[in-house]
Amino acid sequence: MSNSEAVKAKPSLQGCRIALPVDSNDPFAPVAELADLEAALLFYPVAQILPPDSYDELDHLLRHFHDGKIEWLLLATPCAVAAVAQRLKDLDIDPSSFSKGKVALYGALTSVAAQALLPTWRSAVANAESHQALVEAMQLSGGASVAVLIAQRSRSDWHHRLAGAGATVHVAPAYRLLLGRAGDDLPGALWGGIVDAILFLTENSVRHFVIRLKADGGSLDMLKDVVVGCLDSQTVAAAQAYGLRVQIAPTDQGLSSLVKEVARFFHNEALLRAKGGH
Repeated sequence: MSNSEAVKAKPSLQGCRIALPVDSNDPFAPVAELADLEAALLFYPVAQILPPDSYDELDHLLRHFHDGKIEWLLLATPCAVAAVAQRLKDLDIDPSSFSKGKVALYGALTSVAAQALLPTWRSAVANAESHQALVEAMQLSGGASVAVLIAQRSRSDWHHRLAGAGATVHVAPAYRLLLGRAGDDLPGALWGGIVDAILFLTENSVRHFVIRLKADGGSLDMLKDVVVGCLDSQTVAAAQAYGLRVQIAPTDQGLSSLVKEVARFFHNEALLRAKGGH
């Protein structure tokens, strides 16, 4: 940013190149908000989201949850929320007709997706710092039944943790994941030193990013001079586990707050440079 830009009263992201590890059409990424602040965005999809081989298990669990035969429904990803919303539409089941069970949502972006796609559903527990913390917050009694919707053939630890708490666990594939493809040449941009920041919205996006970047011939060393921002504490922990230094994380874990924190960070950086700081 130039000195004249740095002294603007309103923070701007003009001239900032920000990478998002999502598709440009992702409905839950803060694309419009960042674009409104004039950021230059690079899109690097880290996962392809596809239907599972069969919806039979998912439909079965949804009907049982609707009828009160399953006490809890755990939705741990935005993909799971989207799959449920679509299946209920396909099955002609009104989401507002679910009144007998409890819903547990994990992760800030999962809550954003639920608010948009299943607005009558509310999480019975507050957002938790980890998988284990969420399971403990559910206060499961012996034999409590929990349905967990995960990616097909995933290595999720939800079953183990829930069963360890004494729950009867039912798992169904809600979607299928493949390695992301297409998008912008982020590895090339990183090599060229033209990326200012990268924003992670979920803990899974961190893991999938690492896998794709390696598959594309890159490494996390390429991010040593890139500002890392994360939407929530779970995502911060995932990024730190890979040795990334997280510099931006909103305290209220909201998308708008994340964008504001990014703008504030780069505004302050520009002010420092304008004043001859480092």
